[in-house]
This record gives sequence, C-alpha cells and structure tokens, in this order.
Amino acid sequence: MSLSKNDLLLRISLADLYLTEGRLEDAEKLTQEILEKAPDDPRGLTLVGRISFIKQDYPGAIGKFLEVLNKDPSSAIAHYFLGLCYMNAGQNKLAIRDLTKTVELDSKLYLAKVALGRAYIMEREGKLAEETLKEAVAQKRGRLASAPTPGPSTKDTGSL
Repeated sequence: MSLSKNDLLLRISLADLYLTEGRLEDAEKLTQEILEKAPDDPRGLTLVGRISFIKQDYPGAIGKFLEVLNKDPSSAIAHYFLGLCYMNAGQNKLAIRDLTKTVELDSKLYLAKVALGRAYIMEREGKLAEETLKEAVAQKRGRLASAPTPGPSTKDTGSL
C-alpha cells in the first residue's frame, strides 16, 4: 500500500524535523516507514543520506546522495550534503564541485557558501575563499536587515 502524496509529504517533513531536533532514532524509524511505502522517492532517500551523514558514515552518505542525484539532479540539498561529505572525506575538489552546484541551484543557502569557502581554504584557494565567504556574510547580513522586527508584545512579561 502506497502513501498518499499529502501523507508522504507530512511524514518526510516530520522526519526532517526529527533530524533538526537531534531525534535520530525517531527520524530513522519514520524514514524506514517512508521507504517501505515509497522506496524510490528522492526525498526519502535524502533522509537516509542525512542520517548516514549524522552518523559520520560518509561513504554510505555519499552513495545515497549520488543515488538521489541520479533520480533528481536538481536537488540542491543532495548536492549540499554530498559536498559536506566530500569535505569530511578530504576530497575537497569534489566538495567544491557539489557546493558550487548547490549555490547555482539555490543561492539562498548561504551555509553552502560558507562550506564552499572552507573547501576553497582547504585547497589553498585564498582569493576564491575570501570572495565566497564575503558573499556569505553579506547575504546573511542582508537577510537579518530585511527580517521583520517584532511589534510590541501583548504578553504580560511581568516587567516594565
């Protein structure tokens, strides 16, 4: 029995939340359920790759992200984590390739620019590292400057 599109999206989102909160066991269990119902879904496979990454199983994560990219070459998140895996495996040229692709696919992922800058540093590409890191800082500052400022609180905080 397959999952409905909405149920699949809900489960993937919940597994993502579990990973973000550090609830690895919950994420693994839910990801397994997702894969039982939708074994070829790139988003479910991405979750498996992220779990492997968190467990520092970089070869396993690399294999999974390559599988995702075989199904969905435009997955910025798969390119991002693949780049991080390559960095952790000491394969900085491959990291640069995938992190550059991440930035091309989704320029809002400023952490990809930070990681790309670090990969350039490891490859002794100081000028590229500096340019990339300056872009990341400017992007982060721009996001903070454009964020809405909270209005007055209606909650009684007990202070004047």
